[in-house]
Amino acid sequence: MSLALSFFLATISASMPSPREIRVLDNESALAEAVAGFLASTIEETLRRKPRVRLVLSGGSTPRRLYRTLAQPEWAKRIDWTSVLLFFGDERCVPPDHPESNYAMAKEALIDPLQIAPQQVMRLRGEAEPEEAASHYEATIREAFAPDQTPFPRFDLIFLGLGDDGHTASLFPSSPALREQRRLVVPTSSPVGIPHRLTMTFPLLNAAVTVVFLVTGSSKASILRRVQEERDSAAPLPASRIRPANGRLIWYVDRAAASALPSA
Repeated sequence: MSLALSFFLATISASMPSPREIRVLDNESALAEAVAGFLASTIEETLRRKPRVRLVLSGGSTPRRLYRTLAQPEWAKRIDWTSVLLFFGDERCVPPDHPESNYAMAKEALIDPLQIAPQQVMRLRGEAEPEEAASHYEATIREAFAPDQTPFPRFDLIFLGLGDDGHTASLFPSSPALREQRRLVVPTSSPVGIPHRLTMTFPLLNAAVTVVFLVTGSSKASILRRVQEERDSAAPLPASRIRPANGRLIWYVDRAAASALPSA
């Protein structure tokens, strides 16, 4: 197999809202290249149908590697970033220049190198009072999708990560945010690290056209397997509850993270 581009694709299509695809790459570098190619194709195809692409970014070390790959000249010239609106799936309640801000990471790795215009970047205001910030971001999302009046706007592509406890975005196990059915964005709390967070909710995430998880490293092997096995359990982990109602769910993982999965 080619180190950079090879993967196996397992499509599991049981009685679920959408099948899931698991794409396994040799390492984190190969994963970043593969996802960059998928993103470039998705943006190109979407722009054939409409004038704007609405993309939700994730925080974390694996997305950082992806963003830095996308900022390289060979990828930068393949994507029309002037037609992309950037959003964030979650944020810590910190100022935008804080070292643990998802926005700060994306700004350093992607936004500034590509000179993406400020009006194309819809950041969560982590420095504001959490309820106010959540309401403001919901209004920002609805304005970006106007005149669409659907209860849950349909993002073209959402990137997500996977925490060691099975959380995704800032939807943590046992959090009241897991029960939210009406709001697009809510304040929440983390059991570790910076406690106060803001997060998109399940109904909004599951309305997307495509959701892509990015998972790397042997430390994620056991939780990745649990998430895949618990999709149909009575109390699934938060990441197991990402099931686009009318869209695609794709897991890009490296071989280390996939080491505990059953063989394709």
